[in-house]
Amino acid sequence: MNRFTVFLAIGFVFFSCNNAPNGSPMNDESHVEKVKKGSMSNKDKMVARIRFDSLLRLVENLNISEAKDSIPKHLNEALSIAHVLNNDSLRAQVYMELGGYFDAATEYYLMADYFYKAWEYYQKIQNHYGAQLALSNLAWGYIQANDFKKGIEKCREGIHSLKNIRNEKYRSRAAGFLYNNLSIAFLESNQADSALKYNELALISIPDFKEKELGLYSWVFTQFGCIYELKKDTTRAQECFNRSVEIRDSSFIPDASVYAISKYCHFLNGLGRFRDAIFFGRDGIRIAKKFHLDRYLIDVADELRYSYEKLLRVDSAYIYAKMTMEYKDTVFNTKKSIQLQSYSFNRDLKAKEFQHEIENAKAEENIRSEQKLRNIFLIGLILVMLFAGLFLFQRNKIRAGKIRSDELLLNILPEEVAEELKSKGSAEAQLIDEVTVLFTDFKGFTELSEKFTPKELIGEINECFSAFDHIMAKFGVEKIKTIGDAYMAAGGVPTTNTSHASDVVNAALAIQQYMHEHKIRREEDGKLYFEIRIGVHSGPVVAGIVGVKKFSYDIWGDTVNIANRMESSGEAGKVNISGTTYEMVKDEFDCSYRGKIQAKGKGAIDMYFVERSI
Repeated sequence: MNRFTVFLAIGFVFFSCNNAPNGSPMNDESHVEKVKKGSMSNKDKMVARIRFDSLLRLVENLNISEAKDSIPKHLNEALSIAHVLNNDSLRAQVYMELGGYFDAATEYYLMADYFYKAWEYYQKIQNHYGAQLALSNLAWGYIQANDFKKGIEKCREGIHSLKNIRNEKYRSRAAGFLYNNLSIAFLESNQADSALKYNELALISIPDFKEKELGLYSWVFTQFGCIYELKKDTTRAQECFNRSVEIRDSSFIPDASVYAISKYCHFLNGLGRFRDAIFFGRDGIRIAKKFHLDRYLIDVADELRYSYEKLLRVDSAYIYAKMTMEYKDTVFNTKKSIQLQSYSFNRDLKAKEFQHEIENAKAEENIRSEQKLRNIFLIGLILVMLFAGLFLFQRNKIRAGKIRSDELLLNILPEEVAEELKSKGSAEAQLIDEVTVLFTDFKGFTELSEKFTPKELIGEINECFSAFDHIMAKFGVEKIKTIGDAYMAAGGVPTTNTSHASDVVNAALAIQQYMHEHKIRREEDGKLYFEIRIGVHSGPVVAGIVGVKKFSYDIWGDTVNIANRMESSGEAGKVNISGTTYEMVKDEFDCSYRGKIQAKGKGAIDMYFVERSI
């Protein structure tokens, strides 16, 4: 399977079963005949499904170089079961496995054909996760076939399809792969700037630096190294390759490791660091052999051949030249064998699909006959449902009004405070010992706003503040209010937590990144733009509801005032935090000390600029 299938197959959990014994009911032709005659019992269907799951589990655990003959047979049988069960979801799963099989065999156009079939079936049953995964793999197939135009087109379709995915972490991870693949396509087309742009988007998209994401991080930093190598920026290329090696050492992921090693060895050889290339290359050969990664082994062996040639170590160079040729022959022979099998498999597949179409036509005719009888029953049922519907409509109308009222209340108050207000009729103010407050303000807002039309000014502020709202929601920070061009939020309210400082600093860095990208877009369009100051401070506050009419949730205290001073004492485009906040986050972020700086009405305060997360 390719790296998409390894890292993105979140929605495809197949029930694990051992391979059915020779006496298994599914090895008996009578079960297929029962389906064709429409006489398959629920027990027969269950046995068929168990056999299907066991076949897919078996295929997933087989190595293509050792089982290139048996894998198509197993998948052929699985496809027959999917057809007799008339299950589009099972058909899609088989086509996904076929796509992975031809990917491993480097038959990329066949790989793309089967992922396209899988995509069609997932689209048909409206399985958005499956369709998105199939489309992503389809794009990767075109890229590996050097059809970069189609690969880029399908990557962009894949990114567009993410709007149908509700799981935010899945969506972020999938976006990371798609952006990284776009970067690879542009790099292979010698468009280094576009490659860099999309690889940066890939890095931003990865949700959290957790073990399961390390493979993707390794691909991304390896790609950065290749991009900077093309741009002749040796220093940055070395930094990125070093980062990839660090990730590889912390979490072993075979294909990502060997791929990174092959690219790093190429870079080292280009610098004349042949001994370093040999050091890493030998490790790459060991991993590639252990996990049967023949495609990557060829690249690493060829780099080792080059290294030894340059060091005039002819015997060693010959060993790796021979290894390169032997593995190329192995891959070529496997590819030829699979090509021959694919002709036979495709012929059988078309015959099965033709038979399936005939059976579907007969089934549709039976369905139409049954539909006529059902229609008579449905007319009577509709009359009953009509009266019931009128009753339910009134009840739901009342319920909808209540839901709408609750939504409006939650739009102005935190959920806990809103619930207290509904249950008691009032909500008490509370002292919270430790929160972190964030203030933002646009630099030179008054002077710059005079250059906007009123409509443009409102639109620009709304666009920025809406983005801030989404960022606050992402990091679990509570928006408090906006005052003109100022935006105020707090972590650890109304529900206390121990992560409030890091949550708020992460949100501040996200705002900083958003405003930087927003500035670039505005500059490219020849439009005016705002620059932002961000201030953060931690301490106690009093939090509660203000007033009895048009009430709102607010916080008070010296902590709020100091956070405001952090903002006004900062610099545009920077995140300025107090010494108090620094002590709480110093192990999570790189910060630069500014010294003790005078803050209006507060005297000299230790201040730090946050540079990046660690």
